Amino acid sequence: MAKFGTVEVYEEMAKALDNDPEWAETGKGITYKMTFTYKEPINKVFFVNFDEGKITEVREAGPDDRSVDFDLAAAPDTWRSLLEGKTNPMMAITRGKLKVDGNLAALMKHMKAFTKVLDAMSGVELV
Repeated sequence: MAKFGTVEVYEEMAKALDNDPEWAETGKGITYKMTFTYKEPINKVFFVNFDEGKITEVREAGPDDRSVDFDLAAAPDTWRSLLEGKTNPMMAITRGKLKVDGNLAALMKHMKAFTKVLDAMSGVELV
């Protein structure tokens, strides 16, 4: 269980992916630094480092973490809906509720892996 709007969500996501044999294959080409931005009123950013599919670092981001490969940003209600599996991530992106900053060509190339990351996030039980 993880408290919504905290780094616990991303720690639990990392555990889920680390224990998923399918992720080991799907994620092996993923070497990216990502941030997950929660807008007001939570106003927090979480940093996740992927190195050949292994999650090597998860923490609350600081001011030096703005130079990342991808930033996913949304209002807290959108994040909750995504994490609870009520909103499809691609629909949230196309409707402008989930903003993606970064190399979209790379994102599309690794869509299966990014979908797996979002699936792992939606598997985290929230309190």
